[in-house]
Amino acid sequence: MAPPFPTILDSSDAVALGNRLHALKQSPGYGDLYRISDTLVKKAVSALVEYPGWDQQQIAILKSRAQAATEHHAMLFSLVNEALVDASREADSHAEKEASRRTPREVVEEADELRAASLYAFDGLDEIIQDSRPAGSF
Repeated sequence: MAPPFPTILDSSDAVALGNRLHALKQSPGYGDLYRISDTLVKKAVSALVEYPGWDQQQIAILKSRAQAATEHHAMLFSLVNEALVDASREADSHAEKEASRRTPREVVEEADELRAASLYAFDGLDEIIQDSRPAGSF
C-alpha cells in the first residue's frame, strides 16, 4: 500500500508518523483495536453501574476507573486523527514548496515522462490480458 502522503526524502517526524498511523488505520486490526478499547470502557462503566454495595470509597474508585477508561479511549483515537491531519498539512506545505520551486515546463516534462511510462507499461499489460482471455470474452 502506498503512503497517503508524498514520500519526502527529508521527511519530518510528523509525516513519517502520519504514514505509519495511516497504514495502521487501514489495517483490519485498527477496527479490532477500537472495539477492544470500547469494550474496556463498557466494562469499566458497567462495573460502576452494577456495583452491588454502598461503599462510597469503592464507588469513587470505580467512577475514577470508568472516567479514566473513557478519557483514554477518546484521547487515543483523537490523537491518532490529529497526527494524521498534521502530517497531511505538512505534506501539503512541502508539496506547495516543491511546486513553487519547479517551472511549469519542468512539470509538463515530468507529466509527459510519466504518461509515456504508463502507456508503455499498459501496452505490455494489454498483450498479457489478450493472451489470457478465453475467446469471445471481449
